[in-house]
Amino acid sequence: MHNGNAVKSISTYTVFENTDTKKLKEKARDDIGRDRLSKIMKKFIKILSLTLVALLMVTGFCACTPVEENIDTPELKYDTLYPQTKAEYNQAMNSHMVSYFNYLETHISSGQNLLNGTYVIENEIKAAKNSLASMEDTYQRVSRIYPPTDMASTHASILLQMKEAINSMSVYIEYLEKSDGTLSDPTLRADVEATINIMKSEYTSLTGVFNIHR
Repeated sequence: MHNGNAVKSISTYTVFENTDTKKLKEKARDDIGRDRLSKIMKKFIKILSLTLVALLMVTGFCACTPVEENIDTPELKYDTLYPQTKAEYNQAMNSHMVSYFNYLETHISSGQNLLNGTYVIENEIKAAKNSLASMEDTYQRVSRIYPPTDMASTHASILLQMKEAINSMSVYIEYLEKSDGTLSDPTLRADVEATINIMKSEYTSLTGVFNIHR
């Protein structure tokens, strides 16, 4: 009996021992699993953090980097970086102003012919519109010529008078377009004649300023 009880005790102990050992092993495996998971999560978080930092640096750089052309390449007022010499200036001005004077002089003469009844108004309107477009183009070209320093005020005066002559040409065309093909209306005739006289004065003034400083 005594031996039987001993065997029973040993068996019970063995069962308990096996159960505890199993639990310890399971706990150990769980601990190892959690440790591995912890390491994996830490590694993932580290990689994610580095990725986010890289993205922030890239987007921050793109958002904050200025566009150089908006800062370093402003629109030039003139076609050249430096003032032209007097010889260069005179050559450039001559190439443009001769045709400009011709346009203006032509329509002063044509306008006088209209007043005398020796020219067709419809033809003059068409020709004057073409000349006006050329005068405006010439003005833009002349405005981009960089004058010598001592001729800057003269250049500004020439541009101002060119603009006034362009405005007078526009008014001249508007008056002609109001006609019925003739200048029989006394008021309209007076307006056309007055505008032609203004164009004459502008031509005289502009050629004077231009020639004095050549």
